[in-house]
Amino acid sequence: MLDLRRHFVRPGIELLRAVELDGGDGIRDFVKNLLVHRGSPKPGKQGRPEPSPLGRHAPIVRAYYPRVLSAPIIRAYYPHRLSAPIIHPRIHPRRSHLRRSPASPAITRTRGPPLRLAPTALLPWVPMRLRVLNLNVWGLPLGLTRHHDARMHAIGEEFARSGAHVISLQEVWTPGARKILAEAGRRAGYTTIWHREAAFGGSGLMVLSRLPVNQRHFTLFRLAGLPQRPQQADFYGGKGFVSLELATDQGPVTFIGTHLQAGYNTQGNPDENLGIRVAQAVQLAAHVRKLSTPVVAAGDFNSEEGESAYQILGGIGGLSDLAVALDRRQPTCLSAHPYRGEDAREARIDLILSRSGRQTELRALSLERTYDRGLEFDGEPGTYSDHAGLVADLELVPRPATGPPRAWPPPSPAALAHAESELRAGEEAARIRRRRELKQAGGLLGAGLLLGGAGWRVREQRRGFLARLALGIGGLGFLGGLAGGVGSQWAATNELAGFAEVRKILAGLHTARDEPVRLRTP
Repeated sequence: MLDLRRHFVRPGIELLRAVELDGGDGIRDFVKNLLVHRGSPKPGKQGRPEPSPLGRHAPIVRAYYPRVLSAPIIRAYYPHRLSAPIIHPRIHPRRSHLRRSPASPAITRTRGPPLRLAPTALLPWVPMRLRVLNLNVWGLPLGLTRHHDARMHAIGEEFARSGAHVISLQEVWTPGARKILAEAGRRAGYTTIWHREAAFGGSGLMVLSRLPVNQRHFTLFRLAGLPQRPQQADFYGGKGFVSLELATDQGPVTFIGTHLQAGYNTQGNPDENLGIRVAQAVQLAAHVRKLSTPVVAAGDFNSEEGESAYQILGGIGGLSDLAVALDRRQPTCLSAHPYRGEDAREARIDLILSRSGRQTELRALSLERTYDRGLEFDGEPGTYSDHAGLVADLELVPRPATGPPRAWPPPSPAALAHAESELRAGEEAARIRRRRELKQAGGLLGAGLLLGGAGWRVREQRRGFLARLALGIGGLGFLGGLAGGVGSQWAATNELAGFAEVRKILAGLHTARDEPVRLRTP
């Protein structure tokens, strides 16, 4: 009787290892060893290699291994090598044992007792590894960054060496950066390269994947920056998060790339963007709670451990910080950095978060900092970016098919209360900002009217130059005050409406607090 563990499960694990370590040659050598001889070659009666114990079950092998070789992760690596099943030399002695054949026919009965195949649920699980890379590339436009093109080329050169299945990039704002990084990704074997074309810089996000992508969707944040702060540019950048469903051997995995609102506040001053960042975290956490697949979220979250957005993503979204799980906390914004001031403090705001799925467990294996070594560009010191990157290895392990479907624990009451408090504080900050800006606009209007009146009186005294100057400045002040007042009213109205929408999302999460939600299968 055929030993399934020896002849199918263990060889399957060896096959996956061969793919990871040796590529196509590893697959070829493995199949040769499997079908012709196990272990080292042993001469048979005619001095040929001794046939495998699988010899008389070659039709089974021929039907089984194409299923392994057609798995999404293997096809993503070596699609050109795996187009046909293997023919065993004992069945077809005149053909090479490595020659490919047309599509395999239906399995026919062989000599010997019939095979007794165990149910799939009782076979040992074969885990799959997933490697994720995250980096904020600092690709700002208008010459705001140093060594822009040279840094993008240096970043792209590391893609192939990283071994990552998925790469998440932020601040890819310029067309030049997108072109350089996309070309580098294609050379490194990434078959899916996503970035958004709309808005200024297209949200700054880019995702590269070796794995097949079933579907992808970009969601705009309802609140993103302040229009009256053009120097911050978050409002004009179309910020949001992209969600890609990746096909893996263990079923679909949802990968999320994002970049939350930055603070911009100097040390010791309040962060006027905190409410906006909290609203973005609530929107992202609510999206994660709807998913039944395993989730990996990577990006620049502009939030350190214990801060508001971080608490919401963990307490409401159920996302776990890999650095905390593995006790590998490493800052990604470094001091003594060639692109940062000497007084810059270290911060850990770039994160890779994960959550297991309904049918698949997601386990953290390792997390390391990368893209952090020094470089030299035209004799000047530099590095890849003003942020360091992170590379993480995770393991996908299927759950047993038996038992009730998994339900998520309800959102943390403390996280819900904290989010509600911060959203109300954000609304109040928007109202205070509107009152302050309307006062400033009124002051400009009044100053413009006064200067205009003074210019008219001077005009009557035939002092033409002074009259024109006063009338011009007064007119500009009046128009500036009018535009500022209208713009401030519009911005505040839009901001308050956004907070109201996010609070509705949060209210929906409050109702789910008392009853666990059974997840939908995508």
